[in-house]
Amino acid sequence: MRFPNISTAMLAASFLLWKTLLPAQTVIFAEDFNACNGLPAGWQVNINGYQDVRWYVGVSDNSNAPGQSIDGSCCLIIDDDATGEDTPGFVADFVSPAFDASQFSTVVLTLDVHYRDWNEADESFKVLLWDGTKEVELAAFGNDWQTGNNFYDYLTLRYDLAFITQTNAARLILRYNDADEWNWWAAVDNITVTGTGKGTNIMAETFNTCSLPAGWESQILTGGQAWQFGALDNPNCPDHASTIDGSCMVFFDDDILGQDAPFSTARLASPWFNGADFAKYHVSFDLVHRYYSEIFRVYVEDDAGTENLVQEWGYDVGGPNFDNSENIELDLSAYRAKQMRVVFEFDDGKDWGWWSGVDNVKITGEGSGNDLCANALSLQAGVACIPADNRTALFDGPAAACATKSVASLWYRWTADFTGTAKFTSGADFNDVLTVFTGSCANPQTTFCRNRDEHGFTGEAAHFQVTDGTSYLLRVSGQDGSFGLPRGGLCARIENATAPAPPANDDCPNAATLTLAAPCLGGTNLHSATSAQIPALNELARADVWYKFTAPPPSPTAGKVLEI
Repeated sequence: MRFPNISTAMLAASFLLWKTLLPAQTVIFAEDFNACNGLPAGWQVNINGYQDVRWYVGVSDNSNAPGQSIDGSCCLIIDDDATGEDTPGFVADFVSPAFDASQFSTVVLTLDVHYRDWNEADESFKVLLWDGTKEVELAAFGNDWQTGNNFYDYLTLRYDLAFITQTNAARLILRYNDADEWNWWAAVDNITVTGTGKGTNIMAETFNTCSLPAGWESQILTGGQAWQFGALDNPNCPDHASTIDGSCMVFFDDDILGQDAPFSTARLASPWFNGADFAKYHVSFDLVHRYYSEIFRVYVEDDAGTENLVQEWGYDVGGPNFDNSENIELDLSAYRAKQMRVVFEFDDGKDWGWWSGVDNVKITGEGSGNDLCANALSLQAGVACIPADNRTALFDGPAAACATKSVASLWYRWTADFTGTAKFTSGADFNDVLTVFTGSCANPQTTFCRNRDEHGFTGEAAHFQVTDGTSYLLRVSGQDGSFGLPRGGLCARIENATAPAPPANDDCPNAATLTLAAPCLGGTNLHSATSAQIPALNELARADVWYKFTAPPPSPTAGKVLEI
């Protein structure tokens, strides 16, 4: 199996006409050369060797060049044919202005390229990226890769530069090398660099080393075959369509194993990463899954050994060959853990099937959630509540003293600007627990724990004593394994308040007196506490108020039979 003459550094490339742009995109750099008056401002041309190379921005003026232009408008043309037969050799670099590729998790470069080769020389035309320290080859056209004889025979190349660099000073280099031979020409047009996604790429893997990458783990669950790296070598798949992007990929070829092979289930696991670093995570990858009976699955595994199935495919995805892949993006936020990894699984469905291939895997984190104490949000007394949710939150800090099992914490930081009673209102639509600490995140000291709404009906509304100038850490967590949901939305607010007075008969020593046969005695159990004596027949009773009465002496006729 032989790859096309493309460097293994070529990343996430698709040599197809690409018309659909990513949503919410920002154009970082663009050049269509339609000004038609030389290289645009900021571009540089550096020629090593013969200096009178015939190059220009316009449409072809070479009578040997059919078509004249890539799209009917001006383009950048390097015309080796017009330069002449007996001229010395040269290497010409056309260098773009610098652009910032550091602000987005996806940075897509597209450009149209026409290249005609003489087929008997070593001339080449290369597209390279300068990442601030080195050149990275994206594409290399030569005698075994050209687009056609006419200028309108071109390819639209597409690359996700986020796999290569996150520099703020990237440059595109277009390099024509005539190899000291008389050759034809190259042309470039419609260069666009667009960015989308504000996250941070914590892992980007192209498998272009053609082997198991460092930190990845290959597992065989059944059968004797693991995931393979490279390109498919199978007579049922043509060579030109045996890889997703022209470079190495990871694949499982069940077809080549034959119908007598043991049934196979194989996994490929990414390196572990810290799920506490960001509030949200997603994974994207290119996939081909040719279906007969096989199933392709994606899991998230955590360091406790829990495996969460994110999605599975028991049907065709892209294909049937590998030059027709689909880009898949999955939200991993619901499976966050302090240590987590992504697992790709091929299951042949206990039958002789086809194949699956994966390439260009990117795991991206976004946002700093306040589920860790270190990321606590600041509160100010008396201002509007701050909406949030703990649906994907981790739990951080010591266990809550007033709850059985706490999960999914959200942290807040507040410095008291008065001495007295503060009121914290969660407005939670889940079963929440409030814990108030002093001290630091490294050594929090519990001063108050509240789980009055222990069945999760209204959210906690708690009053507690504070001292002016003291900094407090407030944690709202979910109570799991009890009534209500442990996760949901809330709107946190703190304010200066007066603690509500409990009922006068809140406890036994102050029990209200009832008089036999007197009118009913009105009252309330709002803001009352719960005594240590829980009714034996209702262990869930709470917020008690007390009453007492004196029984009258027995009647003289009690127990006697009266005759009438």
